[in-house]
Amino acid sequence: MLEQLAELEDRYEKELEFNFSQMLVSFDKDEISEVAKSILKHVLENLETTINSALKYIGEKKILRNRN
Repeated sequence: MLEQLAELEDRYEKELEFNFSQMLVSFDKDEISEVAKSILKHVLENLETTINSALKYIGEKKILRNRN
């Protein structure tokens, strides 16, 4: 799964795009584990849902912050 990411000096990363939305996925090399690989696999396989959920979460937090 890591072969799908760009290898930088201290981390692996990949910019994902869906429906004009972008998400940067980044893993520090020191933190790579089977759990991290599992999370990456899930993100790549569920890109649309992941980005839409992230944007919804950010939007909700923004609305709550603006209310205060």
